Amino acid sequence: MRFSIPPQWENEDRNLDVEGSVRGDSLEGTMVMPDGETPSWVGYPRASVAARRVCRYGVSRITLFNGKDLSGWHVMGKTNQWVVEGGILRSPRPGSNIVTDQKFTDFRLHVEFRYPKGGNSGVYLRGRYEVQIEDEEGGGVAPNEVIGGVYGFLPPVQRASKGPGVWQTCRYNAGGEAGDHRF
Repeated sequence: MRFSIPPQWENEDRNLDVEGSVRGDSLEGTMVMPDGETPSWVGYPRASVAARRVCRYGVSRITLFNGKDLSGWHVMGKTNQWVVEGGILRSPRPGSNIVTDQKFTDFRLHVEFRYPKGGNSGVYLRGRYEVQIEDEEGGGVAPNEVIGGVYGFLPPVQRASKGPGVWQTCRYNAGGEAGDHRF
């Protein structure tokens, strides 16, 4: 198999090229990243993932946001519009995304959020998939662009929005005994 994904929000101007072939019970190959790095990868059938690896979540919690400043985060672009006000991380206008300084393998992410009327944001997972947070009250929003949908790919299983201005929580598991991802 062979496919390319064009740049989306990356600073590089080249595609992500993926190539792979079946070898025994696995799919193995390489990727050429937009920055030119060339990692190898291996994919296993879902049933054999559980047999090969058990997700191991730590017992301690890591607080990613301290409520005071952007310690532990960095801006991915040139413009930092992110501010901390009253213990709340806000993006008062469109601009660059932020990303944690730490890298994680298996994780459970707990996010608390609220959005204004007409708001549009999201939480990127693994640097590629955006779990959407968008005001759907006005209509005209595609099914995979509502809260809990994976932007451009999957609609949520059920309507999750409590409406603008209301605090909500979501949890995301990356890993699991079967190697699955759930929102």
